Amino acid sequence: MTLAEIKIAALKMMNATTDQLVEENIADYYSDPNLNTYLYAMNESINRCFDRLLMDNVAPRAVVPVDDDLTTTLDDLELNYFIDMTQIADYYKMARVTYTNSNGVYFGDFQFTMEEDTLILPYQSGNGEYRIIYTKTMPYLTGTSVDTDTIVLLGELLRLVPYFIKSELFEEDEPNLAAAARNIFEANLANIKQKTQTRQTVIRSVYDMSE
Repeated sequence: MTLAEIKIAALKMMNATTDQLVEENIADYYSDPNLNTYLYAMNESINRCFDRLLMDNVAPRAVVPVDDDLTTTLDDLELNYFIDMTQIADYYKMARVTYTNSNGVYFGDFQFTMEEDTLILPYQSGNGEYRIIYTKTMPYLTGTSVDTDTIVLLGELLRLVPYFIKSELFEEDEPNLAAAARNIFEANLANIKQKTQTRQTVIRSVYDMSE
């Protein structure tokens, strides 16, 4: 979904007479006094929405193996690996670590320690494999963002963004409609959060063999 599509969806939610708005003509709408105030305020509202998604722990996650593509350091006593997580471009914070030993036994929630942005893993001999699961950073908008940019985010999260925009930017003009939009945003966010927590619980209970 492009940034223009998100903004047009929000505008249509805020004004029933704007059904004819199209993404291709969004540049013209910045000169429309009925629309431009909202449009100019949307980037920061979208960023605040992304902050909220991170805070509620529903931001997308990624998995990377600890292999030659990820620089690791083994201490002199061969007790721990040290991995600078900032070498992963879209890293935001750690979620968990999995480990499969040379016998194929899978540990779904392996012990680890974080010191600032350094991940510390206990050294394991043999040919086992660590996999790092981390929360990705959100696709925040900057001064160089343009409306043709594609926002890479799960569709169910992107569909929440127009409701968040309406709840913020429509508060002075139509407080009741803004409150209704916030209620829809919160209800859908709660559903997504519950699904996320359920998936994590199932993974840990089925695969965690460390107990």
